[in-house]
Amino acid sequence: MSSRLIKISLLTIFCVSLVVTVTTYVVRSRRAASPPPQKAPPAISKADLTIQTIHLVENRGGHTEWELDARTSESFRKEKITVLKDVKVKFYPVGHPVVHVSGREGRLKTDTKDMTINGDVVIQSEAGYTLKTQKLRYDAGKRRVYTELPVELRREGIVIEGVGLSASIDGKTLTVHHDVKAMFR
Repeated sequence: MSSRLIKISLLTIFCVSLVVTVTTYVVRSRRAASPPPQKAPPAISKADLTIQTIHLVENRGGHTEWELDARTSESFRKEKITVLKDVKVKFYPVGHPVVHVSGREGRLKTDTKDMTINGDVVIQSEAGYTLKTQKLRYDAGKRRVYTELPVELRREGIVIEGVGLSASIDGKTLTVHHDVKAMFR
């Protein structure tokens, strides 16, 4: 090999090494100078009070009416509303088995104690029936639940489907309003 070829090869290797070294230095310098990526700040709520994991109990005349648990709650004093996520409510009917209600979200009117529960609502009675709908309302003054949406009521040996429902919490009446279908097994 000629001495000229050796000099060109060594010069090429030197230049490539220099470029790699400078590039590495520049990349590392930029990483050190730029701040780490920041997480987006949490959304600022306009709620007067925000609580993680809430448990409420409503008593009337020495009797527990209901117990409510939720993963989160946001209370708005002026509107008299508490917004709830992952809601579970236990109703205690006088002389009847406990009724469990769950849903993805809900609203509690803090002045009247009326409730609305939305999203995959399931009602299970310790008496053996299960009811499913997408929205359920509770009228505290009348102690009744109701919906205008489709419902499915199951109990051993029977399935009832329909649209709209109203029921007394104390177990006296349950009415499916229209488009009723019953299947017996």
